Amino acid sequence: MMQDLDLGDIEEKDWKCATFKQVVDLTEKTDEAIKLWGEGKAGEFKGKQEKIDEAVDVLFGLEKKARLGGDTKSTMRLALEIIKLLQAVGLYDRLVDSVEVLMKRRAQAKSVQVAVIKTAKNAIDSSPEDQRVPLIKKLRDICQGKLHVELEFAQLSVELAAIWEKEGKLRDCADIMLDVQVETIGNMERVEKLKILLLQIRLNLDVDDYVRAAIMARKTTSRALSKPNSRLIKLQYYELMVRYYKHFGNYWYLAKCWMEIFQHVTDEETKNDLKDHPLVVSPGKALASVLAYLMLSPNKVTLDREQTDCAAFSLWNKETDRLKLVKKYGEEKLAEVVEVYRAASGYFLQKELIGWPDFEVKFASIKGSDVFSSTPSAWADLLG
Repeated sequence: MMQDLDLGDIEEKDWKCATFKQVVDLTEKTDEAIKLWGEGKAGEFKGKQEKIDEAVDVLFGLEKKARLGGDTKSTMRLALEIIKLLQAVGLYDRLVDSVEVLMKRRAQAKSVQVAVIKTAKNAIDSSPEDQRVPLIKKLRDICQGKLHVELEFAQLSVELAAIWEKEGKLRDCADIMLDVQVETIGNMERVEKLKILLLQIRLNLDVDDYVRAAIMARKTTSRALSKPNSRLIKLQYYELMVRYYKHFGNYWYLAKCWMEIFQHVTDEETKNDLKDHPLVVSPGKALASVLAYLMLSPNKVTLDREQTDCAAFSLWNKETDRLKLVKKYGEEKLAEVVEVYRAASGYFLQKELIGWPDFEVKFASIKGSDVFSSTPSAWADLLG
């Protein structure tokens, strides 16, 4: 039968390990302490610093006895009660300081640490806006380097990045997101991982850090993006890769990205799921972009899956003969919507030399299209 125990009764060998058997049961004392000093008394204690200090000291003292006695359940209840009490009385700075103390306590169970971080993270969401950033930063620093709270670390990083992005601090956003390694977070949902990955790619593109953008882009695969609940994410991923390849003027990979987008937006299941989403491009625009970038691409290209900065091209998207692709996409049913592109791309299927002066006059209308207007050198490259 468990008995109450003084701290002096617990020997050095008992608390030195991360886990040890339960030797005390402080459930009743915990119930009583929470009733007298917990969150329920916040209205009575608010504005009375001495009372708040006394309540926190009582809860911390009992938490220590429960922790060193191996009563993890009571330890967790008392630790969370401290966080909730300080949230209720509006002392957010002290709340985060208490989290730091609880995380550093000897023999503190990881389950308690995770619960404390989760509760504190939710508490900060209700803090005044002018205090939120420093609180998030401090809580994030507490989590950094601890594998059992890496999920919360990532979520706090995303939350901080969202605030800084609104303030125009894009470089700071990109830098803090570099600390997040979603591939190592085992308890994070796959969709959340992909969303964070897209955020990392986008922020690096926004600050013109194309090396890191490429590193992030390689962290996913076509299989990961092809799940039913990832359809919008897949489109957003290839839209970001379009931005990436446009910077380098890589027309071949731009064509490949637009092929992926075209295939995706013409898929019946995708159309049903995303028909009302404003980010989805029309099939006509996607097909026009495919044909335009194929016209700009060289005839023969090696598609090296080991070297490409986009590791998520589908297995069907492996054709390297430009003329075959021009013919294939020129015969699409939707090609009549973009007839001018089909007619222009048809010139590249002929064996005769193209008369560029006549070509430029006949197809002057496509010069002002998104493909050619967004890349100033594209028209000269086409005629070149």
